[in-house]
Amino acid sequence: MTEAPYSRFDSSQVHDLTPGFKGGGGDPPGTDAVSAITRDELDAKLSATESRIEASLARMEANTSHLPSTGQLWLSAASAVVATVGLLLGIVAFGGDRFDGGVTLGLSAIEQKIGVTEIARENAEQTKQIEMLGQQMQQVIMALSPQSGGKSQPDMQFQLPLHRDGSN
Repeated sequence: MTEAPYSRFDSSQVHDLTPGFKGGGGDPPGTDAVSAITRDELDAKLSATESRIEASLARMEANTSHLPSTGQLWLSAASAVVATVGLLLGIVAFGGDRFDGGVTLGLSAIEQKIGVTEIARENAEQTKQIEMLGQQMQQVIMALSPQSGGKSQPDMQFQLPLHRDGSN
């Protein structure tokens, strides 16, 4: 089985990668050539990091620039609430109108039935009065008729003329 390079720590490989490294490990910290970074190098690295962060921030702002602002979100939410309340009021008003129409229809049907019953009762009463008047006229005609001589004749019936001139 072969081992991957750098799988074990090998100090000779480290010396090859770090030029100016003084081996031996006896030097105090901060005096090695590797750890000595100049102020200019540090400023250059910091400004490179700062520019990368600014570029990332600019990309994120560009990606989120199409999103609405908080004020626009509140306005949209308020508009949706107003539209929903308006729709509910419209449905309730329509339903109330239909309900009132049904109640009114029921009441008018009851009133109409009462009116029909009243008319039927009046018609029956008028029919009785007409029959009584017809019987009274029969009796008057019988009494005035020269043929009967005052006797009633049950076969004789009174007919009203259909036209003003008296013809049928």
